[in-house]
Amino acid sequence: CGDSLRHLIEANLKKLPAIAKDPDAAVAAARRFAAGIPDEQLRELRATAAAAGVAEEWLLVAATVIEIYEDAKACAAVAAWGSATFGGETIVGRNLDWFDLGALHEHGVVVVRHPDDGRAFLSCGYPGLPGVLTGMNSDGVFTADLVQYSKAKSAPRADGIPVMSLQRLVLERC
Repeated sequence: CGDSLRHLIEANLKKLPAIAKDPDAAVAAARRFAAGIPDEQLRELRATAAAAGVAEEWLLVAATVIEIYEDAKACAAVAAWGSATFGGETIVGRNLDWFDLGALHEHGVVVVRHPDDGRAFLSCGYPGLPGVLTGMNSDGVFTADLVQYSKAKSAPRADGIPVMSLQRLVLERC
């Protein structure tokens, strides 16, 4: 996925309005938020950056873009279960309508992981992300980053686990 990853960083990530106006601030924020990314995910991020020939700092921006670009979410989901579905199955769907600069929609990936410790899961998102935007594990636990509206205009805290990293942990451990 190196070609897609390099394209997405240059043609999409670096052109998002909040990032393009001050790339150095975005990288600095990513470094602060990255302190909460679990070590195994950071090792994966570093290896991906090296293999793809991209600057690690820009993969950190990608991995924490939700925290950096908090006001830009517009995703939605729907779920049905029990008598609302044929056979009582649980059905979940969602959109992933991020800013699509540089043909983002053409570079989506589905990754199936089988960690040594934890549950197998699939992740739908974009190349180079160690965390999960949308996923489901082998026990049927579903996660997705969705719209978050807040009346408060406080900045996300930099002392927690970034959303995508946390969603991966949930899928691996729950």
